[in-house]
Amino acid sequence: MGRRERRRFTDEFKAEVVGLVRASGKSIPEVSRDLDLTESAVRGWVQRAETQGSSPRRFDSGRA
Repeated sequence: MGRRERRRFTDEFKAEVVGLVRASGKSIPEVSRDLDLTESAVRGWVQRAETQGSSPRRFDSGRA
């Protein structure tokens, strides 16, 4: 089985996922499985949003 091609997600999508984690009451692994995302990616997005103090609607990946 080959590796999956690396996917890229918009900041808006990441913010939606962070909002889902915060509002749904589901764990990061549950949300990751539901959306076919890696747990490490979702965990990173949530941690980044927490350190930025951002709302779920605002997400800055730190990339220009």
